[in-house]
Amino acid sequence: MTPIYKNEAGLLGQMKAALGLRDAISDDDFLLIGFLIAVAVYVVYYKYKSSKPAESKDSFVKKNDVVQVRIQWCGGCGFQDKYEEARTIIQSQYGELNEGKRVEVISVRDPGITGNFEIKVDGELVHSMKTKRHGFMHKNPERISAVFSAIDSALKRA
Repeated sequence: MTPIYKNEAGLLGQMKAALGLRDAISDDDFLLIGFLIAVAVYVVYYKYKSSKPAESKDSFVKKNDVVQVRIQWCGGCGFQDKYEEARTIIQSQYGELNEGKRVEVISVRDPGITGNFEIKVDGELVHSMKTKRHGFMHKNPERISAVFSAIDSALKRA
């Protein structure tokens, strides 16, 4: 028995008739083309949506006695755990500061797949996996030291 959506009176038959394709294409091919068009529309939409930059991606506003450490990471690459490890390392080093100064760690998740893992201290790029090939901060003591040095310098200026 033919399913209702495939017979002449069904939805598929009506769609093919409306497009003038009743005898030009088989039902299965018509369904496949419709599916491919739906996938293409979804891919274009997702690409457009993920290509929009984050609202506060590059914004930097200096606050008195606060050093901002902005960690920008790829949301589509599964880098959230790498961000959290870097944040934990920084917060364990600078959690309790004297003289009213503090270090604020800010997460900036890139939508889609970008491959980014960057750390900026008060707007200055000090670590980049993508452009400087630094890798992940938590796996490299030299990079941890470089980030700490940048934070220390920023704290002296704050």
